[in-house]
Amino acid sequence: MTVLENLHLVKDTGMTHAGAWLLADDITRFTLQAGVTCAVFRGSTKAHILDRKAFHGNLYAIYQEVMTYFQAKLNSALIPHAQGRYERLELPESALREAVVNAIAHRDYRSTANVQVYIF
Repeated sequence: MTVLENLHLVKDTGMTHAGAWLLADDITRFTLQAGVTCAVFRGSTKAHILDRKAFHGNLYAIYQEVMTYFQAKLNSALIPHAQGRYERLELPESALREAVVNAIAHRDYRSTANVQVYIF
C-alpha cells in the first residue's frame, strides 16, 4: 500500500485516476473516451476510408494492439543481408512506438474525444 501511495496511485484508501488508468483491466470503466481509434484512408484526405478499428482495454493492451495494427497496415520492405533478410516498416518502429505512447500518456483525459491515429 505504501508503494501505491508513493506512486500516487491510491490516496486515502481510494484509487486515484492515475491508479485506475494504469491498473484497470478496462480503462473505459473509468474514462469512456480512453480508447484509441485507428483508421486507414486512401489518398491524403479522409474521403475514402479503407479500414477502421477501435481499441479498448488496459493501457498496455491498447498500446500493443495499436502497434500490431501499424505493422499490419503499413507497407514493409524485405531487406536482404548475409544471414537472410529482415522486414522493415516504411516508418521506423521506434518513432511509431514513441508517438503511440505519447498520444496515450500525454493526452487530456478531460477531453470527450479518444486518441485517433490516421494512416493516409
